[in-house]
Amino acid sequence: SIPIGGGFIIGAILGVIGGAAIIERPKSFGDTFVGKMVRAAKLDQTFYNMIGKDPKTLRTAALTLILINILSGLGIGLYTYNVDKIGASTKTDIPFRILLLGEVFWDLSVAGTAIFFVGIAVVKWLIFSLIIYFTGAKLLAKSVEFDEIARVLAFAYAPICLQVFMPLVFLRQPLLWFEWPFTVVFLTNLWMFVALVVALQQILDITASRALGTTILAGSIYWLIKETFLVPALNVPGIRFTFSPLELTLGLVAGSVILATLLGAFTRH
Repeated sequence: SIPIGGGFIIGAILGVIGGAAIIERPKSFGDTFVGKMVRAAKLDQTFYNMIGKDPKTLRTAALTLILINILSGLGIGLYTYNVDKIGASTKTDIPFRILLLGEVFWDLSVAGTAIFFVGIAVVKWLIFSLIIYFTGAKLLAKSVEFDEIARVLAFAYAPICLQVFMPLVFLRQPLLWFEWPFTVVFLTNLWMFVALVVALQQILDITASRALGTTILAGSIYWLIKETFLVPALNVPGIRFTFSPLELTLGLVAGSVILATLLGAFTRH
């Protein structure tokens, strides 16, 4: 039902949530697969603390990451496919059907984008977890294992699944409203950033300011690697934030390191 568009997308998502919750009865909703994603998105400190201490949740964390990126991949895949279809159209019928009638086109490339997002997400998950592990656990001399970092990071990605709503821009008004996709990507990534701060505060047992500094430090290193090497090499589709020239990018990273230092990212006591 997802490719059809309209209310069917919402119906499919609610159906998956309801089905997943009922399968795991008699657990409370907060302990179900979907409930854990909701608690992660709600910045539940107790939840992140529990996930970090329970090694059995690694499988659930990996499955959560897969589901998040399937939804994100579908949303971004549908959005980019229809934008490309409008740009490549030599007639007015396609733009009319998409922008005025709210019709959403799709083909197998959209599903391919979702599959690609899952594959690249695993790579990014490992890279980001390693960066946080060395800049957080090792730099701060905390007795935290790599898999603990990986588990909480996977759940911190929970808000990214809202990118499935990217195609809704075509149902709003007869023009490509730039602010909508930009807002969805920016807010979901900002939400994930805040979730990661909460997660690191719990798992590293540090203050909120130091958790913020550690997240800024690790995030800036990860962003530099991703945007400079990973994304160009793999030609990752979707919307991303880039800065030019390279000196500006390096300046932003340097500024992030200074800010992280002021917030106590390098302080061990």
